[in-house]
Amino acid sequence: MPKPRKSGQVSPTPLDAKQQALLKEQEKVRAQMEKLTVFVEKAPEMKKQAEERRRAQIVERASRGSRRIDTPVLLDRYDSVLAAPSPRPAKRRGTLKAKKRQDRLTFFTLLVALLVLSFWVWTVWR
Repeated sequence: MPKPRKSGQVSPTPLDAKQQALLKEQEKVRAQMEKLTVFVEKAPEMKKQAEERRRAQIVERASRGSRRIDTPVLLDRYDSVLAAPSPRPAKRRGTLKAKKRQDRLTFFTLLVALLVLSFWVWTVWR
């Protein structure tokens, strides 16, 4: 026979515990949302500050001068008046991926050739 409950005393049920856990998780998510909202609001200003720092670095580097007399102040690979014209265009180098692929093909070709040779030697001397 169940005991009569005292008025004012409520025993926690598994449903109440789950509800409390969900409320805590909801508060965590709400705090994270607020944090991310503040970050999104500050992001344009942070980007602007980073670009200003980058510009300041470039200006500082340009004003500092160069250690060599004949080097350009700012190196621009594409379209720069300051960059010295090269007597001949630079040879385009192959990509590293293509080089690795070629090396792998060469390795396996030599490996197969070695296996065929060793099998032939083994059959001849047998």
